[in-house]
Amino acid sequence: MPGEFVAHAFPTRWPLANWQTPLADVSHFWSLGRNFRRGGATDPVDAVAAVLVLAGIIAVVVIIHRTGGWISDRTANSNGQLFNELCKLHALQTPSRRLLKKMATALGVDPPARLFLEPEHFDEPNLPPDLAGERPRVAALRDRLFQNRDQVDHRAAP
Repeated sequence: MPGEFVAHAFPTRWPLANWQTPLADVSHFWSLGRNFRRGGATDPVDAVAAVLVLAGIIAVVVIIHRTGGWISDRTANSNGQLFNELCKLHALQTPSRRLLKKMATALGVDPPARLFLEPEHFDEPNLPPDLAGERPRVAALRDRLFQNRDQVDHRAAP
């Protein structure tokens, strides 16, 4: 037969790699399990190994699921993350971020992100004595953060 010549002209290791008739040797697939033992695994070592592998897979899935949940909860409700995002939004560099954290600690503002909402903390009479040397930087930071507060549209969204 001409088809047999082509099939044997390009021998392959894999039955499905025969480009001419990929499903011609179906009997090969039916006989794949002929050397398996009937009645399942009788060796207890095989059974223990299978249980350990299954338990390991389940443990990994549970750990990944729980860790993933904790990570998303931490980032969704994190005061530190909110502070960092507000600093990024206002394009504050590291010295300004440190000053804001120092102010929050000295004034007892918790969480520090409240400083972005409450400009009265930046007024000179409200600054504690340990920030006396930082008054010019605090004033510049106040001007930078709250310069457009009068121009903000406070109307409710429709």
